[in-house]
Amino acid sequence: MPWRALLRVVDFQELLTAQATFAETLGAARESGGVDSEEARTLREGFNLLAKVLFTARATVRDVHDLTWLDHLVLAKGVGPAKTWHMERTREALDHLAGNRGRLGELIPLRRAAWVSVPLAGVGGLETLKLECGTSGSIRSGAVPQEALLELVSELTPTAPKTKEGAAVLADVHRLALAARRLGGESVALVLVSSVLG
Repeated sequence: MPWRALLRVVDFQELLTAQATFAETLGAARESGGVDSEEARTLREGFNLLAKVLFTARATVRDVHDLTWLDHLVLAKGVGPAKTWHMERTREALDHLAGNRGRLGELIPLRRAAWVSVPLAGVGGLETLKLECGTSGSIRSGAVPQEALLELVSELTPTAPKTKEGAAVLADVHRLALAARRLGGESVALVLVSSVLG
């Protein structure tokens, strides 16, 4: 079955305050493609997801997955620090790197769910957003908040994967972790999501 993964630097403050942008884009999509077009449906679901996450102050594994892709495809339109994969060898490398300990285990969780907090500056009255890291069916979501990125980078240094793909994945994680650190902002996190399509 087809598989895809996205490693992305996400500013959750910016993402959760983008409802106006979604509403505007949704209006344009309705005019150009109709109310029931795929684009309008996707934007409507994205708008509703943002509202749900703002209301609950929590994002499940599936929500983290969908929010990250929304940020990548709708808000940032592929701009910004990100890396996508779809090769089976990369999937195997990620499975080999997955773990339950440390910051790398939060970014590439094995199975168990853990909650990571991302600070927000009063978005909808929220001070923090809880992100669930783990697996849910065919979806895997992991996140490392800004405050823990330095720990993640230090964990990567002694890690020596046995495959070329594993080394490439860790190089991308290292590059994007450093990019997230440079962006600053407490609401920034490095997020890795993957799913089996179909």
